[in-house]
Amino acid sequence: ITLMNCPKLTDASIESIYEAIKAWGKRRNTKSLTIKSVVLRDNHLLTAQSLVFLSSAVPNLEILDIKGCANIDINKGLREMESLTSLRELTIGPSDFVINANELVESLLYHVARLTLLHLVDIHTLDDEHVAELLNGCLLLEDLHVEGIEVGVHTIEALCSNVPNMKRVAIINSKAILDADIRCMTSVCLHLESL
Repeated sequence: ITLMNCPKLTDASIESIYEAIKAWGKRRNTKSLTIKSVVLRDNHLLTAQSLVFLSSAVPNLEILDIKGCANIDINKGLREMESLTSLRELTIGPSDFVINANELVESLLYHVARLTLLHLVDIHTLDDEHVAELLNGCLLLEDLHVEGIEVGVHTIEALCSNVPNMKRVAIINSKAILDADIRCMTSVCLHLESL
């Protein structure tokens, strides 16, 4: 399912994935069990409740993109999604809510060992140590996009130590990244296709 930049889209549309409304009332929508990918990018009316519906309705979800869904409380939403054991690609941020970086890292640690793609966008409470902690748990990550987060030497060390098979790295708007960090990454991550 891809629903990008639909300004009138609300949680009610995501609720329909969970339960169908019939003439005699509501019943569980079992047809949604086969959904593997949900892209909800830039839908500002969605809230964390939509992630509650998704975690119940789509237990085999592999791809989730909620970039630009600023009305989603990311901490609350990701806590609800800890039961998703098939998640492979995750794109989150920014949010109008204050994000507790430690809670966010704790929730993401449930998923990072399986993730092949992780995009973190404008989550300003995350810092170099938080991103490094996430990377320390990564085993399969091939695509990392970090935007608007001050990452530096700790992130690069964790990346080089734990995920040398990295193929794509994007670091955007970080004043802490240095030439030496890039030299280290390019000498260790020999499978890089895009930097």
